[in-house]
Amino acid sequence: MTIETRIQAYEDRHRDGVIRVLGYLWGDDFQRNKAYFDWKYLQNPHATGWPGVVAMAGGEVVGFRGYFPARVKVNGRHHAVVQPGDTCVHPRHRRTGLSVAMGRMATEMFAPNYDLFLNFSCTKPSLPGYQRLGFHELAPKYFVTRSSILGLTRYVLASKGLLGDRSGVPQSRNPGVVTMTSQAQPAAMIELVRRTAIPNGKIVLARDHTFFSWRFRSPRHRYLFVYVTADHDLQAYVVFGLSANGRRAYILDHAQVNRGSLKTAIEAIISVRHFDVISMLGFGVDVDMGAVLQSAGFTAHSLVRAIEKRMHGELPVLVRPLRSTSGTDGFLLAGLDVRRAESWSLKPLISDAS
Repeated sequence: MTIETRIQAYEDRHRDGVIRVLGYLWGDDFQRNKAYFDWKYLQNPHATGWPGVVAMAGGEVVGFRGYFPARVKVNGRHHAVVQPGDTCVHPRHRRTGLSVAMGRMATEMFAPNYDLFLNFSCTKPSLPGYQRLGFHELAPKYFVTRSSILGLTRYVLASKGLLGDRSGVPQSRNPGVVTMTSQAQPAAMIELVRRTAIPNGKIVLARDHTFFSWRFRSPRHRYLFVYVTADHDLQAYVVFGLSANGRRAYILDHAQVNRGSLKTAIEAIISVRHFDVISMLGFGVDVDMGAVLQSAGFTAHSLVRAIEKRMHGELPVLVRPLRSTSGTDGFLLAGLDVRRAESWSLKPLISDAS
């Protein structure tokens, strides 16, 4: 006898069942997974409504699609976006169309409260499903990277378990100017953001104290904060997300009020030689950071990119309007065509995977 499957909005009573299903994606540490689920989906200050969609069969949760909300700004005005995040179906119920069915229901659920779907984490198997749901390829997802042959070799060996992880926090060689720490300073960072020039006519990540206070408490991610000061006044910060083995650092967010301070931060992290590979998502590189990375030897045509492209392919960042997918008007946000990379100036910190 075939058990009927039902798709519905997540409710509090589904929490443990969802976490058990996500164990097939996250691993079998239930308590760690619960802490991460609560942080990501229940404590997010930008959440409006449901954290996701569940598939039920025989009274049990057999599938979940999580949705990770964020805020963007265009010319000072806020807009709500939501990202399809963790998607998992119980092995006994896979290849039955549940993932796409949950995605269709989510479109109806989130349309009243959000303007756009934005996706940084599609996989090769899931890409056709997203395309069937009306997602448009916005930009290729690749990394601008700095690494030597020796550094890349160490990183690969560590990834295969043949070399130890890199732990601890690197020590600045000029602590009077550059501080490296695992501790976020939301108040100081947001005050710096307020002093920076926000690009006009661009879609940018909305950053505020509440967002930062929550964002860097992730139970699954490690962050490094590099602060540049002059006369005890914060001039720039750079946020790095660290790989599981601690040997690769990803630039997630940055701001500066004094031109040259970003360069000081990046040169400082390179000089301590703590990381084997340093990368930044190409879609998030703005003019200021682009000039700094180029001068520091970062490239979009690295051996790292070639290897990762060969191993995993090069998947796109995806975008889709919530309320309409027909005609050009559905893809306009404050007059900007969201399908054009030129309309955006985003920090990788917006990604659900960061």
